[in-house]
Amino acid sequence: IAPVQLRFSQGTGFKVPTFNALFWPGSGNPDLLPEESLSRELGLRYQGAFQLDVVHFRRDLTNMIVYNSKARQSQNIGLAQVDGFEYSLSKTLAGVYHQLDLTYANPQDLSNNSAVPNIPKQKLTYLASYQWDAWQFSGNLQQRDRLRNAADTQTVLSSVLLMGAGVSYDWSKD
Repeated sequence: IAPVQLRFSQGTGFKVPTFNALFWPGSGNPDLLPEESLSRELGLRYQGAFQLDVVHFRRDLTNMIVYNSKARQSQNIGLAQVDGFEYSLSKTLAGVYHQLDLTYANPQDLSNNSAVPNIPKQKLTYLASYQWDAWQFSGNLQQRDRLRNAADTQTVLSSVLLMGAGVSYDWSKD
């Protein structure tokens, strides 16, 4: 395998509204339409002493489903677009796998030329894991940029730092 790879992918998606989003008493919206999307990615990967991925992504959405907390129900955004870059760097050092990911997204509501709600512009994630026999131990940290709430330009959800830890055992190794 060559140490540098160029890749391209394209796919379509379809998401129907949930039963609760359509019919929940007091907050259901029976007028919700299914969400459709076209996604494309162009990426470059280097694999040598470490692995580095650089990816440009773009997703075009029709009837994107978002929750509007002010109206207390889900609504459709006629046309939306999310494009951005994702960078990933990973390496195993002293038996511990390390991965650092940075995502920058530019979510746009093309129907009214504003930001798409509930999608962070920036996200930074660090993951470390260690394999010992059939056991795997892992931990992660994620910093997510602040979010704008749906249909309410005044409400902003603060930036957050999330932490996680996990232990797993692979029974098939016995």
